[in-house]
Amino acid sequence: MIPTPEQLEEISRLHEGMLGSTVPFAALLLALGTHRRTLQVEVRRKQIAKRIFFENGVPVDCRSNLVHETLGRYMVGQGK
Repeated sequence: MIPTPEQLEEISRLHEGMLGSTVPFAALLLALGTHRRTLQVEVRRKQIAKRIFFENGVPVDCRSNLVHETLGRYMVGQGK
C-alpha cells in the first residue's frame, strides 16, 4: 500500500484502528511523521502491550509491559 496524501492525512488523525489489517505500521509512521503529530500510540497483541510516544512526528520513547524490550528490538522483531 502506497498511501495518497489524503490517506496519510486520514491515517494521522485516527484515534484507533487495527495495525496490519486496516493500517500498515509503515503507513502509520509515515503519516505521523508527515503531519508532525505529537501523540502516544498503543500497540497490543495478546498479553503484550507497547506504548510509542511521538513528538512532532518523531518517535522519542517506547514503553513495554516487558521490561527487557526496546523500540528497536520490537521493530526488528516485527520485520519493520
